[in-house]
Amino acid sequence: MWVSNTATTAMLLPVVLGVLKDLPGSARDPRLESRLLLMLSFAASVGGLGTPVGTPPNLIGIGMLRNLAGIDISFARWCALALPITAASLIFIGFVLSRGIPKPAGWSKLEAELRERRARLGPWSRGEINTALAFYVAVALWLGAPRLPEGTSALLAAGLLFVLPLSDGGPTLTWQRAARADWGTILLFGAGMSLGGLLFDTKLAETLGVWAVGLLGLRTPLGIAALASALALLVSELASNTASANVTVPVALALSKAAGVAPQFPALAATMAASFGFLLPVSTPPNALVYGTGRVPLREMMRYGLLLDIFGLFAVLAGLSLYG
Repeated sequence: MWVSNTATTAMLLPVVLGVLKDLPGSARDPRLESRLLLMLSFAASVGGLGTPVGTPPNLIGIGMLRNLAGIDISFARWCALALPITAASLIFIGFVLSRGIPKPAGWSKLEAELRERRARLGPWSRGEINTALAFYVAVALWLGAPRLPEGTSALLAAGLLFVLPLSDGGPTLTWQRAARADWGTILLFGAGMSLGGLLFDTKLAETLGVWAVGLLGLRTPLGIAALASALALLVSELASNTASANVTVPVALALSKAAGVAPQFPALAATMAASFGFLLPVSTPPNALVYGTGRVPLREMMRYGLLLDIFGLFAVLAGLSLYG
């Protein structure tokens, strides 16, 4: 919800592998290994839906709605819409992937060992405290100051890290470290927003929308949302969710305009559906990371990925229909 799905998986993958390694030999089950790794991968991607900053498609969809349709989705409003869908999807992931897996022998011993390791970590360092403080300031501004742009809130919170000192007197964050941020990804967001704007400025989106509405006969928000979200999901299977949102959200807006319906529901459906797409290792970076361990059979990833794709599509449409 607060860190990218790739970073989340990269941080937690060694933890999961360590837990599996510490299991007694008699308790190791290939099904348990693959299911835990799939839980990590799927949950990391689904969790990004919960907040606007959780994954790039969220920001892309919100930005296009604001710039191209004049509809502003606040941080709190997005959370109110997305958190029920996220929670339902996480429950579904846990239920489906835990079925048929018995609790391994020796689990109590492993739990005790993990608690002991946690105790050895000791108290928080000054840097950890400063980072947590900056994080809480950002969340408080996002939720409590809706008139303040989300980017401004993030910059104000990040600015604290240049001021708050470490134990040695130096700043928590130096410019040398900040300069190594992934600026290429930020430029990718901007390029995608520009392409979406060009589709509308050149009337190409309107032309495509009129043609598609006439061909398919879509006249209701639900029908357009279903088409846009299915398209977003399919694109996400073979391309990044960022690329999927850049392509499908303008299409959803164009279809809505051509059909004369409110664009918020279809555009949000396409935005959220772009984060579902779990069929293949190339569908998401977390899928690629866990598949690279060699412990997740492709058939199993495709099987459970398809189930989550179908559930996610219906969860997005149902959730936005009820609360949107």
